[in-house]
Amino acid sequence: MISHWKLLSLLVLIISVFVLSAVDEQKFKRQANPATRIRNRAVRHAMDGDCKQAIVAYREIIALGDAAATADDFNNLGVCLQEEGRQEEAVATYQSGIKKFYHNEKLHKNLGELLEDMSKADLLGDHGEGWTEETDRRSVLSISHLSFALRLHIARLWEKWGQDAPKQKRIGLGKPTVALYTRQRSEEGMEEGQWGPSLVYEDGESPEHGEEAVIFLSRHLVKLGFNVEVYGNPPERERGMDEHGVMWFPYWAIHPMLPPVWNETHVLWPKLPQRPQPSVFLSLGNYEAAHLFNSSVHEARNITPPVSYLWMHSMVSAASAFTPSFAASLHGIIVNSRFQAAMMPRRIAHCLTISQVGVEQEAPFVIRQSHNFPHRFVYGGSPLNGLDILLALWPSIRRGIKERQGAAASSKEGGE
Repeated sequence: MISHWKLLSLLVLIISVFVLSAVDEQKFKRQANPATRIRNRAVRHAMDGDCKQAIVAYREIIALGDAAATADDFNNLGVCLQEEGRQEEAVATYQSGIKKFYHNEKLHKNLGELLEDMSKADLLGDHGEGWTEETDRRSVLSISHLSFALRLHIARLWEKWGQDAPKQKRIGLGKPTVALYTRQRSEEGMEEGQWGPSLVYEDGESPEHGEEAVIFLSRHLVKLGFNVEVYGNPPERERGMDEHGVMWFPYWAIHPMLPPVWNETHVLWPKLPQRPQPSVFLSLGNYEAAHLFNSSVHEARNITPPVSYLWMHSMVSAASAFTPSFAASLHGIIVNSRFQAAMMPRRIAHCLTISQVGVEQEAPFVIRQSHNFPHRFVYGGSPLNGLDILLALWPSIRRGIKERQGAAASSKEGGE
């Protein structure tokens, strides 16, 4: 008679044989799949730095048909083509991938950044004098794809963490709402660019993108009677309404306010915004975010869109983005000084608004305007951010100012 232990051992052996058989079968299928074999070869070539052979392999996969190629195959092929300097082919590859995988964030972002780089190369002279209609077309496409990639990114994070977002709390009915978006494209990980209202109280902090300006501006706007919402990357403990009445959200919590996006072949989020849209939308230095509320659905559904502004708190890094078509869908671009305005492309000079230097007063919380004087110099920033260089050069700066003033005086006295 067979004991229970022997029966149990026999049963375990039979199950193990079936499991191993299934594993071997899956392994055999993967090995037998020609796309998998070619893809492994392409990855090896790419990791070895042999982009030419990787391009050949990825194109073999795409030639196998729709069932074989993935979004990553198109994306990796595009990256390899860029590495080889074959930009036009890379553009065509990304576009082909987007036709098949329309909602792929990586394809849209890589295509947008490539078109942005190509537009930069088109600008041959200072102030955008090398601008052409082709530059404008590329720039418009670039912003369109970058903005759409941002929409996909925000939607993905909202689906994952939306239930943890603070509830929208607008204090007074009928009060206009100002929404400030502070997330930068370069900040990819959730640990990057993390700051909130406590930043101005912490010693040793060195704001990089005008964060302290956002904090004080938002508080002042609340005092003036606005509902204010900041969409950035505040620490979880600082989300919600702060002691000054400013609402702090993670940047992806803007998703329920965004309008649906339509085009000829695809519909993304066809429902109307799930939460009330702001009256004014202000994007801090993020070009593609400034266009988040740019949608034809507003006109089609007779909805008043937010008044959208781009606030350039630092010097422009991509002059090619500032084309007439880019500025046409914005209500304005805010810069902080005449010098900053002079560095912007001339073709959008009519869209620029120079913010006034001011000091906040006590109630009724008015701003006292002041002026910049060319003979006054104020260093604002951390001592580690170049103060030693400035002090070393200060004698030559002072000497240069005196020489300019002396030359101006001599010219004037000579009647010139």
